[in-house]
Formats: sequence, structure tokens, C-alpha cells
Amino acid sequence: MQFCFLYLQLQSIIRRSNLMLSNPFNWSGKTVLIAEDDALSRKLMGLYLTPTGVKILWATTGAEALELIQEHTQTDLAVLDIQMPLVNGFDVARFLKRHHSHIPIIIQTAYALPEYRKLCHEIGCDDYITKPFEKNKLLESIQKQLTEVAVY
Repeated sequence: MQFCFLYLQLQSIIRRSNLMLSNPFNWSGKTVLIAEDDALSRKLMGLYLTPTGVKILWATTGAEALELIQEHTQTDLAVLDIQMPLVNGFDVARFLKRHHSHIPIIIQTAYALPEYRKLCHEIGCDDYITKPFEKNKLLESIQKQLTEVAVY
């Protein structure tokens, strides 16, 4: 009886702290470009994604993102911040849709403006999430993009 109580208590603690005993996502063999200029956001995304086994290409500017995508054309997904130095996320997304349309795009931004969401839709982005994002929201969005079957 005491063991059962301790087990239930432990489950409650795990649920509240959003920890997972096992990682439900295995993205080994997948490559994701993350373009994010904020160091704290990059650190947080790295903590969330490292357990999945995904290969991450990091860019801190839109220009770096464009260079990386030219070097790694088999990238499986791009996660782009909107407000970045040199080239913004919208322009990177437009380039990707024109030249690498097979790569799904998730826009992530601290600016939850209706016009940004509308522009993302017009460009052809596949998802839009706002910061601060919850771990599960980010991982579920990535999972959806990595598992959808592309029709060419």
C-alpha cells in the first residue's frame, strides 16, 4: 500500500514538472535547421530537442540560415524566428518555398500578431507557434511536420 502511494506521488511530481521518463520522439536520421538569434531560446530548444536524436543545424541570422540550407539541401524541417539580423524569417521562408519547397517550415515568434500569422499562411509556412512556447507544443509541431507524407 505504501509503495502504491509513493508511486502515485512520484507520478504527480513528474506530471507537474513536465519531465518525461522516456522520450516519445525518435528523430534520428532527421535534420532540422533552427534559425534563432536569441541565445536563451536556442538553449531551450536544444534542451528540448537533444533527447530526440535529431541533427540540428544552428543559425543565428537569416543569412546564416540561407547558407546552411544551400549546404544541406536534404534538411527535413526549418524552424525560423521572424525577427533576426540581416535577413528576417519571412524572407528565409520565401526563399525556402521557392527553391526548396519540400522542406516544411515552422515559424516561431514572440510577436503574436494576426498579420504575422496571415503572412505566414500566404508564404506557405506549415505551422506558426508563439514564444514562450511550451515544450509539448514545439515537439508536437515538429513531429507533425516530420511525419506528414509529402505529395509531389
